[in-house]
Amino acid sequence: MLLFRSLVFLAFFYLWTVLCVLTAWPLMIWSRRAGRWYVNVWASGVLVLLRLIAGVRYRVTGTENIPDTPCLIASKHQSAWEIFALLKLLPDAAFVMKQELIDIPLFGRYSLRVGMIPVERDKGASALRAITEMAEREIAAGRHIVIFPEGTRRPIGAPPDYKTGVGLFYKRFGVPSVPVALNSARHWPNGVTIKTPGTITVSFLPPIPAGLSTKAYLTDLQDVIEKETEKLLIEAE
Repeated sequence: MLLFRSLVFLAFFYLWTVLCVLTAWPLMIWSRRAGRWYVNVWASGVLVLLRLIAGVRYRVTGTENIPDTPCLIASKHQSAWEIFALLKLLPDAAFVMKQELIDIPLFGRYSLRVGMIPVERDKGASALRAITEMAEREIAAGRHIVIFPEGTRRPIGAPPDYKTGVGLFYKRFGVPSVPVALNSARHWPNGVTIKTPGTITVSFLPPIPAGLSTKAYLTDLQDVIEKETEKLLIEAE
């Protein structure tokens, strides 16, 4: 039954995504703000389908820790779920996203239109310079920047692998950083078709203030995210 429900969800997910991609172009042409609104509609729809079909709900804690001013949102990354959730919860944020997504026809063009930041991970330092310049423009426009510090999804039990790029962002921008912990892999494991019914928790933790050294920031960031993530995973057992 779980496999059947999961397959039905995937079918509706793709249908909903194709519908949104094909109908988004008038709003994308009209204005970036309208485009962002439509991205929020798409992400919200995915979460509704996930709840109604697969029985996966979510709860959010710590939203009071998100400042009104620009900041760096550094999130744990366990599955695709947090992409939809953070798009909904942070509707005007700019996401650092892998170039492979930008290469998807229409979807990639729309992502650039609403101010997402592509990164070509195989280009090293030149890629980092490019995304830093784009992120600085979005920070100057008053937006939050969402980044996954480990660069890719990490399964439960995998040792943390925080990259230095998030530390360079933190030092360069001079803004607070909000750590985000979650337990999405309990119900949407990476690379697994079956979605397990239950409630995912995403937790926005107290901001790390601007002004720390890069090393101190990375140490604090990993420590608070990993401790809270471990706690959430145990609660979800």
